[in-house]
Amino acid sequence: MKKLFILLVFVLVSCTEPYHLQTSNFEEALVIEATITNELKSQQIKITKTYRLEENGPDFVENAEVYVKDNLGNIYNFSEGDEIYQSDIAFQAVQGRSYQLFINTADGKSYQSDAELLTHENPIQSIEVADKTFQGERGAEIKVKAFDPTNSSKYYRYEYEETYKIIAPKWLPFTVLVDPNTKELIYTPRTYEARTCYSTVKSNDIILTKTTNLNEDRVDHMVRFIAVTDPIIKHRYSILVRQYVQNLEAYTYYSTLKQLSNNESILSQNQPGFFSGNIECVSNPNEKVIGFFDVSTVSSQRIFF
Repeated sequence: MKKLFILLVFVLVSCTEPYHLQTSNFEEALVIEATITNELKSQQIKITKTYRLEENGPDFVENAEVYVKDNLGNIYNFSEGDEIYQSDIAFQAVQGRSYQLFINTADGKSYQSDAELLTHENPIQSIEVADKTFQGERGAEIKVKAFDPTNSSKYYRYEYEETYKIIAPKWLPFTVLVDPNTKELIYTPRTYEARTCYSTVKSNDIILTKTTNLNEDRVDHMVRFIAVTDPIIKHRYSILVRQYVQNLEAYTYYSTLKQLSNNESILSQNQPGFFSGNIECVSNPNEKVIGFFDVSTVSSQRIFF
């Protein structure tokens, strides 16, 4: 997922000369990525901090107390892992209960989310691939289809994970070394697999759709397009698609995040800035917190081609 961190101010030297981008104004803020679902599993929450443009990336917030509490008083504690907080036991969000996220950081600050209800369940019906032309280029169009006859879902977010086979097109069954004395080439047969490998890549875009403008709650949405010239579909390809049913507030948050974190020029009028989610700092209500505590039903489906 793309992340929105903080409003940056840039100075332009000229339109033709190179310039270095540096952070002029910086305000540190907590960044929380938290989605719990109706899957029975160890749920995960990520907590980082905003970072300056010239820095390599966000710092993971360590030694925090993290837990989720439902309206029946059940508490689900999270323990710190490798750049993530993971629930101590597997649990799932259930219909009719509300859930709240609580975070106490090592510097004495306390954060909590609004109480959120689990959304309506609407599983994926099918994932289909078709030979299509998109924006003037031929390729494989991968679409997700779903239908909610109760018209209760309406807002959807998608993630995918794709795995594909790679076969090196110009491969030789031996390695070559130079003899330091004679300067001649020494050919040695390979004793290990070096021609074929597999790669798995997760989506990093915010993929959203809604059905509020339709007569029925029917999804027919493209989640991925792969041009025929892309080598990842040359041999074998598989994609796992996850569908999250969101409420209006969560959809609005991700839609705004997508709009502000697009790939337009930093000199365009659409400049990144701060917008709030459903998490606040209890110990300091004026402190800015970035993130949304999302409680969503999820379904997944995989196809091969």
